[in-house]
Amino acid sequence: MHHSRRYRYIRIALILLFLIVASLPAVAEDLIHITSESIETFVQLFPQYKQIVEQYENDEPDSDIIETVVTHRSALGKELDALFKQYSITVGEFTQLLQKVTIGYTTARMQQQDISNPLLNAILQSSRLSSEEQDVIKTHLPQLEKLFIEE
Repeated sequence: MHHSRRYRYIRIALILLFLIVASLPAVAEDLIHITSESIETFVQLFPQYKQIVEQYENDEPDSDIIETVVTHRSALGKELDALFKQYSITVGEFTQLLQKVTIGYTTARMQQQDISNPLLNAILQSSRLSSEEQDVIKTHLPQLEKLFIEE
């Protein structure tokens, strides 16, 4: 059961990534700056975001993730828009917040474990995550752990 839950979370993460890529052109400007307040918003919003996406996820292990997203894109988009409106955040801002938090979180965890990864380093350097924002993320690691690590 533990293995199937992990597989399900990986599938959800892939759906989320596909949605981000499929629904937004590349954002050329920095829409959001990571602060303690934006992390708090993320911590409140992300579980709801994940829950909405899970509603549309097909429970069959062999189902195609892209097909699931494309099939439900309109309804899913409407629910996500309503959720973002509750938090006064746009799709673009949430996308950038999600990107910065996940990159910052992953980087911080790898640094804690003294792991070096050239691909991650390249992603971090190409991201818009400043060292100040990375520091904010590090101070919120316990909260982010609860979101990203299954118990």
